[in-house]
Amino acid sequence: RAIDLSDAISLGPGITELTVTYTAISYDNPLNSRFMFRLEGYDHAWVDAGTRRQAYYTNLSPGRYRFQVKARNAAGVWNETGAAMAFVLLPYFYQTTWFAATVVIVLFAGGWHVYGRSVRRLRARADALAQLVDERTRAEDALRRSNIELESALAQLRLAQHAMVQEERLRALGQMASGIAHDINNSLAPILGYSELLLSSPDPGRDPELSSGLSIINTAAQDAAKVVRRLADFYRRRPAGSLPPSGLNEIVTEAISLTRPRWKDDALARDATIAIETDLTPLPLVSADASELREAIINLVFNAVEALPRGGTIRFATTTRDDVAVLTVSDNGVGMSEEQRRRCFEPFFSTKGARGTGLGLASVFGTVERAKGTIKVDSEPAAGATFTITLPLFAGTVPYEAPQEPPMPAKSLRVLLVEDEPLVRGVITDYLTKDGHRVDLAEDGQQALERFQPGVYDLVVTDRAMPVMSGDQMAERIHRLDPKVPIILVSGYGDIMKAAGELPPGVTLIVSKPVTWSAFRAAIAGALRTRHTPQNITPSSAGAQEPGRPRE
Repeated sequence: RAIDLSDAISLGPGITELTVTYTAISYDNPLNSRFMFRLEGYDHAWVDAGTRRQAYYTNLSPGRYRFQVKARNAAGVWNETGAAMAFVLLPYFYQTTWFAATVVIVLFAGGWHVYGRSVRRLRARADALAQLVDERTRAEDALRRSNIELESALAQLRLAQHAMVQEERLRALGQMASGIAHDINNSLAPILGYSELLLSSPDPGRDPELSSGLSIINTAAQDAAKVVRRLADFYRRRPAGSLPPSGLNEIVTEAISLTRPRWKDDALARDATIAIETDLTPLPLVSADASELREAIINLVFNAVEALPRGGTIRFATTTRDDVAVLTVSDNGVGMSEEQRRRCFEPFFSTKGARGTGLGLASVFGTVERAKGTIKVDSEPAAGATFTITLPLFAGTVPYEAPQEPPMPAKSLRVLLVEDEPLVRGVITDYLTKDGHRVDLAEDGQQALERFQPGVYDLVVTDRAMPVMSGDQMAERIHRLDPKVPIILVSGYGDIMKAAGELPPGVTLIVSKPVTWSAFRAAIAGALRTRHTPQNITPSSAGAQEPGRPRE
């Protein structure tokens, strides 16, 4: 039937899906007419429908709506006036305001009735208790028992409060530190990348000491990157049973080697000598993250060095007890007072004044706690300190893994690299060119859009935080220009984005800075396998389609 578009149309109740068909009269090439539409009360902006002449909506709520559509002819002229249709989706009776008010009134009346019964019951109980007041002895015994229970509950409450405060401080620390994660990862990227390139370059005459130094630099950079990645642990718990097996004695040896410049060279520079003693008993594997544990032991070494201003000895010992491995780190330094010993694991607590951050021992405590171990400290002033750490032994079976070859480089690709940091841009360029790829460079998203041409590039690699135009905005626009080209987002925020389940529109996958050569090759291979249109996953829509989103 004919509809007067000047009047609102009533539909329903029960209509939640709507299809609107529209067209425009064009005598010059009507098939090239383009349309834009929006539904006031639902769409926030105009939707570019291209040449499609239908709009679909699902999960519409009862209410008033106004559908607008405008068209463009083959000459590119838009009819800005367009056409509009207002309509009302009527609700079921249980969706109306009066029904909700009736339900509230009924619930209130029921609650009032229950409240009245409870009051009468309490009054009857009070009368019964009043008759027992005369029994003086029984009342005094009951009061004494109540006091004991209250004191016990108060002690437990204080312990719980202390644990909650410490956990909240660690969470706040994670939020604060996440703000600088991007800059730290950008600084680590060239260190890790160029050290890896140097280690992989064929040089049979290389000095063995130089190779060892490069290996230590590369390991330290990877450990630092893992420290930043663990910021996500402050927002989500590690799943149970996910800790890998690690060799405690090997980690202790590595930590001593990594800290040698601090406990030997720096100490000698201030005319002090620090000796390292080890008594490492052969141990089974422990259940702990190797990088986290190595960082914790390094922090204990630094703490011991600070306690030995005139030199001394740092001693490491390992053994097993029951089903746990025991590590003791002791020194004969200045020691701690009782208050310092009690508070040393609190975040931001430090006895070093402006020189200390108060985060070293707090991070050690967090590492041991995540490994489901224990840590305690025994110390007295001028008598040194002994830290005792227990870690659960690895209960699973370590599967045999055949040595895996590093990912082979993909076929020669034409790559557009978008990165504003020169050092990071340089190391990624070396990764790509050494694998035989052709690389075009851009320093920001706007420059990349000016250079990008559909069908020319096989891959786009971009940073996220850049001047002029961000990587998110650039990726979305390039995806519109060429949906087939995969886009890799390399960002210092990568691990935090993955922890939040965030994937910007148009981005195929996210790689966290700093990235190793083999990991970057694997990322390229993964991006090329998923050339189809990527799904936009955000914290609010991960795992489910957004309700009410128009189908395409």
